[in-house]
Amino acid sequence: MLIMKNPLTYLFLLVLLIGCKNEHQLTLVPKKFSGEACSGCPQVSIEVPRVAEKSKLAENINTCISKEITTILLFGETED
Repeated sequence: MLIMKNPLTYLFLLVLLIGCKNEHQLTLVPKKFSGEACSGCPQVSIEVPRVAEKSKLAENINTCISKEITTILLFGETED
């Protein structure tokens, strides 16, 4: 095979593989949510991790985290 005997082909494939390496570094920052304080109400405060970058991946992660937190907080609530 002509391709296997040419060392430039191996060099090209190596450069191609190294160049396609795609690493994402995501920075998580805590976002604090607090309920309104009233005299007879318990004070509720939670910190939720949010991805700081502006990308489609970060948007998807933040959406999933928000949905999960909403599910956890609404667990056990009944609609009358």
